[in-house]
Amino acid sequence: MIPKMHSGATPDAGALAARVAQEQPDYIDQAEAPYDRIRKAAAAMAAGSVTPDHLMGMPADLVTWLRVMPRSMLCRVACASDDAIDAHMHGRKTMRGVLTYDRDAVDQYRAANERARRDDELDEKLACVM
Repeated sequence: MIPKMHSGATPDAGALAARVAQEQPDYIDQAEAPYDRIRKAAAAMAAGSVTPDHLMGMPADLVTWLRVMPRSMLCRVACASDDAIDAHMHGRKTMRGVLTYDRDAVDQYRAANERARRDDELDEKLACVM
């Protein structure tokens, strides 16, 4: 079972996550385990080929967690075992090099990336002026 994300307020999951949360599938493939779906979504995101079908029916917190991770982290999730993903998401044992499944951690990671992006943009603007 996929746990709810820990602590903090629910972060904005973006337009795709909102669309996925609103659209409920006509059926859920019971043959596909939830961790298989997480692995497939992570692999598709890492490859840059994610579609709404990859995320359909996933909790918004889970989609947000996957969306903020860089390719290296997504690849680790895509290659992880069910037990490793389950332990990571439930806070029992973290996967090395993967963002913690926690709202505060996701918010802080997103904020740090936004600051770094703004700093890079400022550096580029300053370089053009000089």
